[in-house]
Amino acid sequence: MIFRYLKSIITGETTKMTQIQIVTEIINKGFEAGKQEDEIIVEMIEAGITYKSAGKLYNKIACDKGHIISRAERKKAVWKILDEEKFVPTRYEQVESMAVRFSEGVGSIAGLDRVNAFRLIKAWAVLNKIELPKRVPAGPKKHLIGVGFRGAVMTWMLAHAAPTVEEIAAYIGELQKKSSSEKNMQKAKKFYEYYTFSNAVKRA
Repeated sequence: MIFRYLKSIITGETTKMTQIQIVTEIINKGFEAGKQEDEIIVEMIEAGITYKSAGKLYNKIACDKGHIISRAERKKAVWKILDEEKFVPTRYEQVESMAVRFSEGVGSIAGLDRVNAFRLIKAWAVLNKIELPKRVPAGPKKHLIGVGFRGAVMTWMLAHAAPTVEEIAAYIGELQKKSSSEKNMQKAKKFYEYYTFSNAVKRA
């Protein structure tokens, strides 16, 4: 499919309609295979869709095809449940469990992944002046050995939705115990910038 799209670019046959058809096919097959939003958008970009257009096309077509509901509807659904349950967690695990509940399994909200579920919970907490419990940074996992420093940090960030710069720095400190706090913070800021840029691209 990707090669067919690239061929159409070379021959000058690509039109706006063919792009939409290709993106629709990628999205439909992605949902059939149980893929996450990130994975589907990456496939779209690999097929030649620009970073700027990928997020908008994903949201429009996925909504039109009934795979997801709109962002406004997702926020409304999440905040309604949090209001009804008077959600005031005392442990970080409760926040994490709620994000999993919204994004996975029975009762999950169509099109909402765990990262965005965390964002909506945090936004709701800020609006309601509720201080959410913070995550206790975990040490490096044995299964990360062999992936390298960058791979270890990125894997950890993907596993811990919406981490703060301070949390990333704390994890880097666990990986590189001889590194100073100042250097850890500098590295953490770079990872955080990359993380927020990647997510901004998806929401564009």
